[in-house]
Amino acid sequence: MNYVKLVMKRVLGTLQLIEAVICGAGLFIVTLLIFAQVLNRYWLGLPIMWLENLALHIFIWTILLALVVTTWREAHAKVEVSQEVVLKNKPRALSVHRLCMVIIAIAAMCAFLPLAYDFMLWGMKYPEYDTLIRWVNLGWARTILFIISIMLVVHLLHIASRDMANLVKIWRSKSQE
Repeated sequence: MNYVKLVMKRVLGTLQLIEAVICGAGLFIVTLLIFAQVLNRYWLGLPIMWLENLALHIFIWTILLALVVTTWREAHAKVEVSQEVVLKNKPRALSVHRLCMVIIAIAAMCAFLPLAYDFMLWGMKYPEYDTLIRWVNLGWARTILFIISIMLVVHLLHIASRDMANLVKIWRSKSQE
């Protein structure tokens, strides 16, 4: 069992590193493309229209992947009023609330997965290409949406298993008191 935990920890750590590096690289590339576009348009007077479209595509894909990064960092926008006010100094209730929120998020993502899968298949079956960047298949955005949805579920399942283990520890410690 410890071996499985170690392997899962390494796999998730590697996945998180790859996601963070891709997000950072995406934002860096978008910044360079926009900078080049500004230089070309205002300094050289030679606007290159496809630079703006390429930057937009990379930016959208980077933002979608940033959803995954914020999920595993647990830094996404969430309502914490109930945690801070109502559940203050109640570790059991706080743990149950936290686990319920993660389970609701998993259920919502699992309900969304079939739609994302159909959307991905549609994008593969009927490819559409950008008007200015002819080699950019817009169907890839549909594929990336499905892949990101799966990655979100994986990270949420990891968070749920960790929260469940914490809840069990809290229940055991309270029963021993």
